[in-house]
Amino acid sequence: MIAHVRSSLRLQRFEAVAVTLATVVIGGAVLITVVRLRAIGLSPDCWATVFGDASLSATRDACADPVQRFLELNESMASRLISAMAFLPLVIGLLLG
Repeated sequence: MIAHVRSSLRLQRFEAVAVTLATVVIGGAVLITVVRLRAIGLSPDCWATVFGDASLSATRDACADPVQRFLELNESMASRLISAMAFLPLVIGLLLG
């Protein structure tokens, strides 16, 4: 069994390295994006004030800027990374299949 795994890995060395590298790069980009989104400091109260219940204590004007920055970063980075994470298993299957 181990001999089969070794010979398969030897034949598909480039594909295995490419898949590992792509996974690490996308995972690192996701972690960086999460840190940047959390650094904005958007509270659930601000989110609810802007998009939901206006009776909460947070004021709409104070919350507009953090919500806008969060939405811009989410639109520019997070949506692309989610698409890449959805597409990566297909690429892995095509390369190693």
